[in-house]
Amino acid sequence: MDIKLNLINSSNNSTGVDVVIFQKNYVSDIPDPGAVAWRVVKDFKKDDCFQFAYPVSINVSAVDCEGDSTLDTPADHGGRFLATKSSCSIVLTLEEEPVSAKETQVANDLEKGTINANIKKDGRLLATKTDIAPGQKAVFQIKPIIFIGVKSAIEEGQVLSPEIVAGITTKISLARIASADIIMTGGDKDDEYSFALENVETNG
Repeated sequence: MDIKLNLINSSNNSTGVDVVIFQKNYVSDIPDPGAVAWRVVKDFKKDDCFQFAYPVSINVSAVDCEGDSTLDTPADHGGRFLATKSSCSIVLTLEEEPVSAKETQVANDLEKGTINANIKKDGRLLATKTDIAPGQKAVFQIKPIIFIGVKSAIEEGQVLSPEIVAGITTKISLARIASADIIMTGGDKDDEYSFALENVETNG
């Protein structure tokens, strides 16, 4: 099921700005400092609106050091996925070994060569772990929380620096939400942009 969101620019700045939306990988009590720009709304002007969906489902994939990629594999309920080499490509297999339903793991079972593990939502890159050596694994734990802020010169799918992540502090929980407006305000010379939920409809 998708969460329907509508970003509305009610700021005081008539100049178009870029709005970045990303999530964090909570593999411990402290979020992973790295993140990927999942959505970037370019040249977002006053009174503009941008409708988008936040799917509950996620997909996982892996890419080896030669650039071969697995298919996107559903991972809605977490699990441990094993990256292996077939006769002509790299494949992901869900292992029977139980893991926390909150975690998605990607283990490198190749004889040699590193892999990158990717999490996608709505077909867009959401999180990534690079240079996973044979015998090692990546662990992802994505909570229904988005971070949103104004930042220029960012493209969708770009890995964000720790400095950029630290500078975007507005977080919005989407737990139990079916649809909502995200209202963007502020933007005066001495007033930072703010984002808040309105017109929230919940599940159940």
